[in-house]
Amino acid sequence: QRDPEKFSLCISLTRALWPFLVFIGLCAIAMGILNAHRRFFWPAFSPALLNLAIIAATLAGASRLDAAGHNPVWALAIGVLLGGALQFAAHLLPLRRIDRLPAPSLRSGPAIRQVAGLLGPSVLGMALYQVDILLTRFFASMLDEGSVTYLFYAARLVELPQALFAMAVATAALPRLSQAEAASDRDETKRTWRRSVSMSSFVALPAFAALAVLAEPVVAVLFQRGEFDREMTVHTASALVWCAAGIPGVAGVRNTTQLFFALRDARTPVRLSFLNLVVFVTLCLSLMWHLGHVGIAIASGVTPNVQFAVQLAVLRRRIGPLGLREVAADAIRHAVAAAAMVGACLAAALPARWEEGGTIRNAALLAAVLAAGGAAYFGAAWALGTSDARALAAAVRRGIGGREARR
Repeated sequence: QRDPEKFSLCISLTRALWPFLVFIGLCAIAMGILNAHRRFFWPAFSPALLNLAIIAATLAGASRLDAAGHNPVWALAIGVLLGGALQFAAHLLPLRRIDRLPAPSLRSGPAIRQVAGLLGPSVLGMALYQVDILLTRFFASMLDEGSVTYLFYAARLVELPQALFAMAVATAALPRLSQAEAASDRDETKRTWRRSVSMSSFVALPAFAALAVLAEPVVAVLFQRGEFDREMTVHTASALVWCAAGIPGVAGVRNTTQLFFALRDARTPVRLSFLNLVVFVTLCLSLMWHLGHVGIAIASGVTPNVQFAVQLAVLRRRIGPLGLREVAADAIRHAVAAAAMVGACLAAALPARWEEGGTIRNAALLAAVLAAGGAAYFGAAWALGTSDARALAAAVRRGIGGREARR
């Protein structure tokens, strides 16, 4: 409240943006219905509408609002509200096509009460995730100036593969896990879980390796310009390396949490999230005073892997052997292929001058490095007989064949 004008603006924006909660809540329900019916495109694509609406509203309205004497930040608020409405509306037609467009009703029933019973632990689990984020910023605020910024940008880069791939695989697996468990086919439940974890590691391990070895180039190309100088690039990259180490753990946790949900157990993942929080706080307090923001990044990278390991132990005790040798064998193949990718990336990056920041030359070179690394990874995975690489190639061939047939 040191700046009354900014405080008043914050209050006004909060009041104006509350309808977004309604839109995003309805959108979450629609996404759940579509995912349960194995309709994944619109739930995956609809968040892009929110981003597009924010960008369009900012570009179209900020200057006009400023010229009219209003704070241009209101353009962002308009974009958020418009994007929330579009994101929800995008699901209405798909719901209607499968005859699952619900009519509003205030009546309750057994299914609603069952969902409400599972909702409490799930909400608590999501709250713990937000507490994690708040604690990261709180601890970073105690350190040198810029620590919050370094960790913020590193986290954003790590969330990209997590959101695009780990969450997508986990979401797609949940209906199959639930159906297998409802049919009392425990072997099929375990097979589905193993496949989802393997598919996640097929993406998570190379994503970790790529972000770790190319941390500085990625940060330089994306952010190093204007006030974001070379020193900030180095500090952000050092945080990114350790934050990226948590990608495989997050992928495993997401998929294993879905298995707990299929078992109608929403409480155990929450209890393990509390453990994750304790480990995170302990590591932060142990490391941050000696290593600065890198200590917090190490804690962020280690804790998901610890949580995944504990999840496996709890799950094995509950439902018996999980077939972890098969999962480990796939992960080893993925890791070897990722090592080949790292070699290709380092070789392709030799002529780089990353210290120059986000130049067009560096952007083009980074794209070429990533393409070379991706080709090396896929080629090595194929040579090692990785089932995920062969499944991806088969899907591409089917897509190409389908387009040719339509022509």
